[in-house]
Parts: sequence; C-alpha cells; structure tokens
Amino acid sequence: GLDEAHSKKTIDDDAMVMSTLPDGSTAWVSAAAVCNASSIVDDENLSFEEFCIACPQFIAAIEEADWPQGQVHMMAFFWKNLQIHPYHSMWDLLAQKALLVYQ
Repeated sequence: GLDEAHSKKTIDDDAMVMSTLPDGSTAWVSAAAVCNASSIVDDENLSFEEFCIACPQFIAAIEEADWPQGQVHMMAFFWKNLQIHPYHSMWDLLAQKALLVYQ
C-alpha cells in the first residue's frame, strides 16, 4: 500500500535488479517485472487514515510539478472539507466510504 509506494521511486523500465528465483537461485531481472501492480490500492479503497496521509503527499507532488496555485488550493480545500465532514466522525464505515468514493 502506501508504505510500498513511498519506498518506490521511479525506475527506468530497462533497469536491472537482483531477484531470487523460485528455485532459490538469483538472477538479474528487469525492474519493471519485479514491481507488483496488484499492491496498488484504488483511491476509493483506501482507509480514511490512508487518505488523510496521502492528501499532503499529493499536494506536495503537484506543487513540485508546478501546477497552477489556483488548482493546488482547490484540491487542498476540497480534501480539507472531506476530512472535516460530519461523515468522517461517524461510526458508520459506509458513511466514511461514501466520502472516499465521492472524492
């Protein structure tokens, strides 16, 4: 999930890494082949805690990518409002899930 995505950096598809094969031997393999896409979690399937962790990381990334400040502020304001929405404080997990699906 988030921890793995945080530790992963962009790797050239042609990069080679050491990998342990099923028979126990080691070999150089393509870095792209080692990355497990099934570990990626869709936004609406994040826990609310993971969502709250991801928001400032995304804001930092779009600022670094030189997004216009108006769009950066719009995203930050939108996500702030989701985080302080009354549904976030409810015990009903479906209410929290509704906020994540909405975003």
